[in-house]
Amino acid sequence: MLRLLIIEHAPERADGVITLFETLKIEFELCRIYQNESLPEVGSLLGVIPAGGPMGVADIGNPKYPFLTREVEYFDHVIKAGIPILGICLGHQLIIHALGGQVSKAVVPEIGWSQVSLTDAGKSDLLFNGCSASYETFHYHFDEVSTLPPNAVVLAHSKYCQVQAFRIEGRPIWGVQYHPDIFPGHAAKILEMTAQRSPNLMTADMLQTQIKHGERVFDISISLKMIENFLAICKK
Repeated sequence: MLRLLIIEHAPERADGVITLFETLKIEFELCRIYQNESLPEVGSLLGVIPAGGPMGVADIGNPKYPFLTREVEYFDHVIKAGIPILGICLGHQLIIHALGGQVSKAVVPEIGWSQVSLTDAGKSDLLFNGCSASYETFHYHFDEVSTLPPNAVVLAHSKYCQVQAFRIEGRPIWGVQYHPDIFPGHAAKILEMTAQRSPNLMTADMLQTQIKHGERVFDISISLKMIENFLAICKK
Protein backbone atom coordinates (compact mmCIF):
# COMPACT_ATOMS: atom_id res chain seq x y z
CA MET A 1 0.00 0.00 0.00
CA LEU A 2 1.34 3.41 -0.98
CA ARG A 3 1.92 5.76 1.93
CA LEU A 4 1.97 9.47 2.65
CA LEU A 5 5.25 10.38 4.33
CA ILE A 6 5.72 13.19 6.87
CA ILE A 7 9.33 14.13 7.55
CA GLU A 8 10.02 15.64 10.98
CA HIS A 9 13.22 17.65 11.53
CA ALA A 10 13.13 18.10 15.32
CA PRO A 11 10.95 16.96 18.23
CA GLU A 12 7.30 18.05 17.94
CA ARG A 13 7.93 20.02 14.73
CA ALA A 14 5.51 17.87 12.73
CA ASP A 15 2.80 17.76 15.41
CA GLY A 16 0.51 20.17 13.58
CA VAL A 17 0.74 18.25 10.30
CA ILE A 18 0.01 15.04 12.19
CA THR A 19 -3.04 16.66 13.83
CA LEU A 20 -4.38 17.69 10.42
CA PHE A 21 -3.88 14.18 9.05
CA GLU A 22 -5.52 12.59 12.08
CA THR A 23 -8.46 15.02 11.92
CA LEU A 24 -9.03 13.97 8.31
CA LYS A 25 -8.41 10.29 9.20
CA ILE A 26 -5.56 10.05 6.69
CA GLU A 27 -3.04 7.26 7.23
CA PHE A 28 0.60 8.29 7.14
CA GLU A 29 4.14 7.29 7.94
CA LEU A 30 6.32 9.53 10.10
CA CYS A 31 10.08 9.67 9.61
CA ARG A 32 11.96 11.34 12.48
CA ILE A 33 14.92 12.02 10.27
CA TYR A 34 16.77 13.88 13.05
CA GLN A 35 16.88 10.54 14.93
CA ASN A 36 18.51 8.97 11.89
CA GLU A 37 15.39 7.00 11.02
CA SER A 38 15.43 5.50 7.55
CA LEU A 39 13.56 7.14 4.73
CA PRO A 40 11.26 4.67 2.96
CA GLU A 41 11.79 3.43 -0.57
CA VAL A 42 10.50 6.00 -3.03
CA GLY A 43 8.39 3.38 -4.79
CA SER A 44 6.30 2.94 -1.63
CA LEU A 45 5.22 6.60 -1.49
CA LEU A 46 1.96 8.30 -2.37
CA GLY A 47 3.28 11.75 -1.42
CA VAL A 48 5.75 13.54 0.84
CA ILE A 49 5.40 16.45 3.30
CA PRO A 50 8.69 17.67 4.79
CA ALA A 51 7.71 19.81 7.78
CA GLY A 52 9.39 22.77 9.48
CA GLY A 53 12.42 22.85 11.74
CA PRO A 54 14.86 25.13 13.58
CA MET A 55 17.71 24.66 11.12
CA GLY A 56 18.08 26.13 7.63
CA VAL A 57 19.48 25.56 4.18
CA ALA A 58 22.74 27.14 5.35
CA ASP A 59 23.08 24.18 7.74
CA ILE A 60 23.35 21.63 4.93
CA GLY A 61 26.78 20.08 5.44
CA ASN A 62 26.86 21.09 9.11
CA PRO A 63 27.90 17.98 11.09
CA LYS A 64 25.28 18.94 13.68
CA TYR A 65 22.58 18.18 11.09
CA PRO A 66 23.94 15.37 8.90
CA PHE A 67 20.42 14.32 7.91
CA LEU A 68 19.85 17.45 5.82
CA THR A 69 22.21 16.29 3.08
CA ARG A 70 20.54 12.89 3.03
CA GLU A 71 17.11 14.49 2.84
CA VAL A 72 17.97 16.78 -0.08
CA GLU A 73 19.38 13.80 -1.97
CA TYR A 74 16.17 11.91 -1.21
CA PHE A 75 14.11 14.78 -2.67
CA ASP A 76 15.98 14.31 -5.93
CA HIS A 77 14.70 10.73 -6.15
CA VAL A 78 11.17 11.74 -5.10
CA ILE A 79 11.04 14.49 -7.71
CA LYS A 80 12.46 12.32 -10.50
CA ALA A 81 9.83 9.67 -9.69
CA GLY A 82 7.06 12.26 -10.07
CA ILE A 83 5.80 11.77 -6.52
CA PRO A 84 3.88 14.80 -5.16
CA ILE A 85 5.74 16.78 -2.51
CA LEU A 86 4.59 19.69 -0.34
CA GLY A 87 7.21 21.43 1.80
CA ILE A 88 6.31 23.55 4.83
CA CYS A 89 8.67 26.32 6.03
CA LEU A 90 12.04 24.52 6.27
CA GLY A 91 10.69 21.82 3.97
CA HIS A 92 9.72 24.52 1.46
CA GLN A 93 13.23 25.98 1.57
CA LEU A 94 14.95 22.59 1.24
CA ILE A 95 12.91 21.81 -1.88
CA ILE A 96 13.86 25.17 -3.38
CA HIS A 97 17.52 24.36 -2.71
CA ALA A 98 17.19 20.84 -4.15
CA LEU A 99 15.78 22.32 -7.35
CA GLY A 100 18.61 24.82 -7.78
CA GLY A 101 17.01 27.91 -6.26
CA GLN A 102 18.50 30.03 -3.51
CA VAL A 103 17.51 30.74 0.09
CA SER A 104 18.94 33.77 1.91
CA LYS A 105 18.45 35.69 5.14
CA ALA A 106 15.06 37.39 5.12
CA VAL A 107 15.12 41.14 4.64
CA VAL A 108 12.37 41.31 7.27
CA PRO A 109 11.91 38.15 9.38
CA GLU A 110 8.28 37.26 9.89
CA ILE A 111 7.20 36.28 13.40
CA GLY A 112 3.57 35.85 14.35
CA TRP A 113 0.18 36.08 12.70
CA SER A 114 -0.25 38.03 9.48
CA GLN A 115 -1.92 37.85 6.12
CA VAL A 116 -0.95 35.92 3.02
CA SER A 117 -2.55 36.60 -0.34
CA LEU A 118 -2.85 34.26 -3.29
CA THR A 119 -1.57 35.40 -6.66
CA ASP A 120 -3.70 34.89 -9.76
CA ALA A 121 -1.83 31.63 -10.29
CA GLY A 122 -2.52 30.64 -6.69
CA LYS A 123 -6.24 31.31 -7.00
CA SER A 124 -6.46 28.70 -9.76
CA ASP A 125 -3.98 26.21 -8.31
CA LEU A 126 -5.12 22.76 -7.21
CA LEU A 127 -3.45 23.08 -3.80
CA PHE A 128 -5.53 26.14 -2.91
CA ASN A 129 -8.81 25.01 -4.44
CA GLY A 130 -11.59 26.17 -2.11
CA CYS A 131 -9.30 28.39 -0.01
CA SER A 132 -9.78 32.11 0.57
CA ALA A 133 -7.88 34.51 -1.68
CA SER A 134 -6.27 36.00 1.44
CA TYR A 135 -6.19 34.85 5.03
CA GLU A 136 -4.27 35.16 8.28
CA THR A 137 -1.76 32.45 9.17
CA PHE A 138 1.25 31.91 11.41
CA HIS A 139 4.78 32.81 10.33
CA TYR A 140 8.14 32.07 11.88
CA HIS A 141 11.14 32.35 9.58
CA PHE A 142 14.40 34.22 9.37
CA ASP A 143 15.28 32.96 5.88
CA GLU A 144 13.36 33.25 2.63
CA VAL A 145 13.53 32.26 -1.02
CA SER A 146 15.70 34.79 -2.82
CA THR A 147 15.98 33.07 -6.22
CA LEU A 148 13.35 30.74 -7.61
CA PRO A 149 14.38 27.55 -9.43
CA PRO A 150 13.50 27.09 -13.12
CA ASN A 151 9.79 26.86 -13.97
CA ALA A 152 8.70 27.98 -10.49
CA VAL A 153 5.43 29.91 -10.17
CA VAL A 154 4.67 32.09 -7.14
CA LEU A 155 1.29 31.17 -5.66
CA ALA A 156 1.16 33.43 -2.58
CA HIS A 157 2.94 36.38 -1.01
CA SER A 158 2.81 38.50 2.12
CA LYS A 159 3.79 42.06 2.98
CA TYR A 160 7.42 41.16 3.65
CA CYS A 161 7.91 37.89 1.76
CA GLN A 162 7.33 37.61 -1.97
CA VAL A 163 7.45 33.80 -2.10
CA GLN A 164 5.02 32.51 0.50
CA ALA A 165 4.04 29.61 -1.74
CA PHE A 166 5.20 28.18 -5.05
CA ARG A 167 4.77 25.29 -7.43
CA ILE A 168 6.84 23.97 -10.28
CA GLU A 169 4.97 24.27 -13.54
CA GLY A 170 3.88 20.90 -14.88
CA ARG A 171 5.25 18.93 -11.92
CA PRO A 172 3.63 17.93 -8.58
CA ILE A 173 5.95 20.08 -6.46
CA TRP A 174 4.70 22.68 -3.96
CA GLY A 175 6.05 24.60 -1.00
CA VAL A 176 4.65 27.07 1.53
CA GLN A 177 6.82 29.33 3.66
CA TYR A 178 4.16 30.00 6.27
CA HIS A 179 2.72 27.53 8.79
CA PRO A 180 -0.76 26.15 8.04
CA ASP A 181 0.21 23.48 10.59
CA ILE A 182 0.59 25.75 13.62
CA PHE A 183 -2.53 26.45 15.68
CA PRO A 184 -3.06 29.27 18.25
CA GLY A 185 -2.05 27.23 21.31
CA HIS A 186 1.24 26.10 19.80
CA ALA A 187 1.83 29.55 18.32
CA ALA A 188 1.43 31.13 21.77
CA LYS A 189 4.16 28.88 23.17
CA ILE A 190 6.51 29.75 20.31
CA LEU A 191 5.88 33.47 20.74
CA GLU A 192 6.32 33.28 24.52
CA MET A 193 9.66 31.53 24.01
CA THR A 194 10.68 34.23 21.52
CA ALA A 195 9.71 36.99 23.96
CA GLN A 196 11.85 35.39 26.67
CA ARG A 197 14.89 34.83 24.47
CA SER A 198 14.67 37.83 22.14
CA PRO A 199 12.58 40.63 23.67
CA ASN A 200 13.78 42.94 20.90
CA LEU A 201 11.85 40.75 18.44
CA MET A 202 8.77 40.17 20.60
CA THR A 203 7.96 42.68 23.34
CA ALA A 204 5.47 41.89 26.10
CA ASP A 205 2.83 44.08 24.44
CA MET A 206 3.42 42.49 21.06
CA LEU A 207 3.16 39.05 22.64
CA GLN A 208 -0.27 39.63 24.13
CA THR A 209 -1.52 41.29 20.96
CA GLN A 210 -0.31 38.41 18.83
CA ILE A 211 -1.77 35.71 21.07
CA LYS A 212 -5.21 37.36 21.04
CA HIS A 213 -4.99 38.00 17.31
CA GLY A 214 -4.17 34.36 16.56
CA GLU A 215 -7.11 33.12 18.61
CA ARG A 216 -9.37 35.44 16.66
CA VAL A 217 -8.21 34.86 13.08
CA PHE A 218 -7.07 31.24 12.84
CA ASP A 219 -9.26 29.17 10.52
CA ILE A 220 -8.41 25.48 10.63
CA SER A 221 -10.71 24.80 7.69
CA ILE A 222 -8.15 26.40 5.34
CA SER A 223 -5.36 24.17 6.67
CA LEU A 224 -7.56 21.09 6.38
CA LYS A 225 -8.58 22.05 2.86
CA MET A 226 -4.95 22.32 1.76
CA ILE A 227 -4.20 18.84 3.09
CA GLU A 228 -7.35 17.46 1.46
CA ASN A 229 -6.30 19.04 -1.83
CA PHE A 230 -2.79 17.62 -1.55
CA LEU A 231 -4.20 14.15 -0.86
CA ALA A 232 -6.43 14.45 -3.94
CA ILE A 233 -3.38 15.41 -6.01
CA CYS A 234 -1.48 12.41 -4.66
CA LYS A 235 -4.29 10.02 -5.59
CA LYS A 236 -4.53 11.19 -9.21
